[in-house]
Amino acid sequence: MAQGDAKTFAEYDKKAGEGAYNNSTDTFSWILVTNTYGSVDANQATPNLSSFTAATVGGNYAGKTALTSVVWSRTDAVSSLDYDNITFAANASNPTDACCLVVVNDTSAADDALRITDLTTDGTTPVDLTQGFTLTVNASGAYKVTTNA
Repeated sequence: MAQGDAKTFAEYDKKAGEGAYNNSTDTFSWILVTNTYGSVDANQATPNLSSFTAATVGGNYAGKTALTSVVWSRTDAVSSLDYDNITFAANASNPTDACCLVVVNDTSAADDALRITDLTTDGTTPVDLTQGFTLTVNASGAYKVTTNA
């Protein structure tokens, strides 16, 4: 487990296949949490916002925040969800207790969890975000589904 490691929740893929989500029209948000990456089971039955402990809100971090420029697209066998980088400026009151960042589907009633990303360098020690924060989204998309491979 290291900074930038990410895992998608299996239940999200299952519910997407059942038609519970529409990645083209649903809204998505992100939130910082104190849960460690290793403690989060990507195969849990109902991962949603209530499955996590929110990090301290303060400074330039306002808590759950909508993702911007969300696009669901397909190129050949790969469908991907892309969005703008996540960032906020330095502030002495920014959180110092966050371990992970969780992306949730805001359109679902319980804010079902899509993906979790480790922010720590060692898997357990919370990060100090007082100097600001940027999560750079992979240029080819943040979440992918590959078929016919």
